[in-house]
Amino acid sequence: LPHLSRVTLPRPQMFIDGSWVDGQLDPVQHIIRQAVKAFSLPNADRTAVDAAVTAARTAFDNGPWPRLPGRDRARCP
Repeated sequence: LPHLSRVTLPRPQMFIDGSWVDGQLDPVQHIIRQAVKAFSLPNADRTAVDAAVTAARTAFDNGPWPRLPGRDRARCP
């Protein structure tokens, strides 16, 4: 796929606790799938992972998800 080697991909970000943040580790992982498309994934350092886990736990504990009936959870994309 020589034509894809010239593709410039935007620097990806992670969505953590309601905000878009840059990955703190390089290199960014660039994924090229001929059947799909090219995309990039940020590499998260320990601080970003800890922040994401903490935000997810808080959202689960304090948000509506654990109290939603199964039929409503099933509708989530």
